[in-house]
Amino acid sequence: MIGQGTPEYVFGIAINGVKMEPTAMEFFVNPKTRQMNMEWSKEALSTNVDLGDDCNNAHVQPTGEYHYHGTPWGIIQQAKENSMFLIGWAADGFPIYYKYGYASNDSNELVELTSSYKLREGNRLGDGISAPDGVYDGTYVRDFEYVKVHGDLDEANGRFGKTPEFPEGTYYYVITDSFPSLPRFFVGTPNKSFKVEGGMRGELGGFPRGKRGRDRREHPSIVQIFKHMDSNNDGKLSKEEVKGPLQRDFTKLDTNDDGFITQKELENAPKPQGRQGGQRGQRGRQ
Repeated sequence: MIGQGTPEYVFGIAINGVKMEPTAMEFFVNPKTRQMNMEWSKEALSTNVDLGDDCNNAHVQPTGEYHYHGTPWGIIQQAKENSMFLIGWAADGFPIYYKYGYASNDSNELVELTSSYKLREGNRLGDGISAPDGVYDGTYVRDFEYVKVHGDLDEANGRFGKTPEFPEGTYYYVITDSFPSLPRFFVGTPNKSFKVEGGMRGELGGFPRGKRGRDRREHPSIVQIFKHMDSNNDGKLSKEEVKGPLQRDFTKLDTNDDGFITQKELENAPKPQGRQGGQRGQRGRQ
């Protein structure tokens, strides 16, 4: 398999033509030297990381290009309920589907396919200066580990089997609701046309990051989030209604443990680490 996070390649293209890039090139920053530890890349979908993603787990790069970091919910809404829906194509030519697959090649029963990744238990071994310390909470990609028997999918978040488009069978990637959402490995050889050229995005053309779109993006407001997700208009969000990072951190945000997230609870949630002063200037490609 090629590349955890595949940062040197765009992972794939959705059926609407938008790029899929699961990796955010943001890292743990040494608080003394301001140097980045590139072994500890931040997880784009963590609520502790602020990339300005919208309700489609996507945002605009400094180059002006819109891309997905996670499940493209706008496309998912076009699919029939509980269907095996083709989302796009990976750079190595294999198809990408959303979360459902056939139970076996001899069955037409669709089942939800689960990731084999899980959040590590315990605390990181870093000192908080050269590497992060604290509990494994999903802030970093390395907070998760692949456990072969934990789910249905392999390390690339895919499997071999039949699909509606390939009834004889093919390898296909799966976008899951839990980590990693978008796959992080290639099983085949990515086409060179998907290779990221010119170094880290945001430094292209000699423009500083703040002048090429980073500062122009709009963060969805809490009112917008509720308008988008509160399907029954009861003024609170259940775990079935929330999507993306809110789903992953639901229990953390539901401070009174009543099974719902209110606007007040969301307003009082801790601010993402990415908003802290001093880290913006250390950010690379997103």
